[in-house]
Amino acid sequence: VGSRLTMRMPGMTFRPTVTVATPGQELRWAGTLGTRRLFHGQHSFVLSPNHDGTTCLTNREEFSGALVTLTRRLLKTPKHDGYAAFNKGLKQRVEGLTERTR
Repeated sequence: VGSRLTMRMPGMTFRPTVTVATPGQELRWAGTLGTRRLFHGQHSFVLSPNHDGTTCLTNREEFSGALVTLTRRLLKTPKHDGYAAFNKGLKQRVEGLTERTR
């Protein structure tokens, strides 16, 4: 908590601050552009156990500030959805590790 990350996604690089880091449960970071009133974004990954022994990953973003209306289209376009690519890569990696440990 308090560490700065360097996030690289297609078309952008940003440096959010880790706000929650609970191993095996949650990772959350937040960042601003200018001030919180201008643009504030928060992203979280929460792991929850399923009844069958698998794990559910909830990947969530929240944005606020005056620039949200102007940037929302850029943040949600499939072409620039780095989180979708991240989720797909993470799923493949975890399932590959699971297969190797059986």
